[in-house]
Amino acid sequence: MHTFHIVWTISMLVIFTAIIMWAFSRRRRLDFDEAAQLPLEPDDYNRITVTDAEQKNRRVEKK
Repeated sequence: MHTFHIVWTISMLVIFTAIIMWAFSRRRRLDFDEAAQLPLEPDDYNRITVTDAEQKNRRVEKK
């Protein structure tokens, strides 16, 4: 049982390290910069079409 805990801990450490490296990689910088600007952009409610609204309502009704 002790071996299982060691393997589990090491595998979780490897997964955690991989996620951190992926999140802070240079290739992700553009995505983060774009997401950081979202609160500053004006809302464009005219882009929402009737079909989009209907699809959202249908999803809610199914649940």
